[in-house]
Amino acid sequence: ESGDSLSVLNTSSTESVIQGSNSSDLLTAKIPVGTPDAVDKPVEVAATHNGTRAYVPLAQSGRVALVDLMTLRQVDTNPLTTGEIDPIDLPANAAPGAIAIHPTDKYAYIADSNSGAVYVLDIDPLSDAYNQVTQTISLPSATSGVAGIELSPDGRKLFVAAPGFPNSQIIVINVDLADRPIEESANTRLWHEPIGSLSVPAWVQGITVGENSQQIAFTTLSDFYGFGAVEITNDDPLGFAMSTPKYASLGLGSFADYFDINRAVDVEVMANGDYAFVAAIINSSQTN
Repeated sequence: ESGDSLSVLNTSSTESVIQGSNSSDLLTAKIPVGTPDAVDKPVEVAATHNGTRAYVPLAQSGRVALVDLMTLRQVDTNPLTTGEIDPIDLPANAAPGAIAIHPTDKYAYIADSNSGAVYVLDIDPLSDAYNQVTQTISLPSATSGVAGIELSPDGRKLFVAAPGFPNSQIIVINVDLADRPIEESANTRLWHEPIGSLSVPAWVQGITVGENSQQIAFTTLSDFYGFGAVEITNDDPLGFAMSTPKYASLGLGSFADYFDINRAVDVEVMANGDYAFVAAIINSSQTN
């Protein structure tokens, strides 16, 4: 974040490179993002599924950098200006954070970490609105902003982790392209609209969706409810419903010991659904 750059690693032969030298030789490129005269603070990155482009939200300057993964350089998204490389503009006062790219590479969804909003960025090179924000999905109940977003592997639902106190929310948005209204027809299938929500413990953080697109896992900063899991019971946008969440405490012993997983911030689930791996921040009083 402090270096305003995107690092690219070559992972095609990691073992042989590390055995021959060290892990620093895996670094292929370090690409400046944003603009040189500003602190942009890149926070996340998402690549298109065809491997040609990466989109990098810039939290401080409220923009999104576009990186060409073939030439390994930032792309100027506004050729009408001269003398500088322009990132993509977001709406005024945007604080972009988490990002997810639709499996079709037609849209990028960018969460606002300060307000209840998800920006819809058109990333289809054949679209007249290429690299433009075409819609802002408003989430009035996400009063503390959005901590994380995740698309279901089938590309039909977008899951939003909206932290809060004393309760947080998981909000579900319909992003199924089959439900997109044709031209001026009514949006009867609620495309790009919230279709459901679930109350969960305070300060939800990370969220992920299983390979079957029906199971959702999430983390909260509360160690007692540190890991949560829920299943979709009805995935139709007009009757969407989820099961009652199940939780696992992340305490492994005494609260004062060094082996607990404290303050879980993110989670990923294996493709076969057997295990979840939780990333956490230790207590500030702990030293290792």
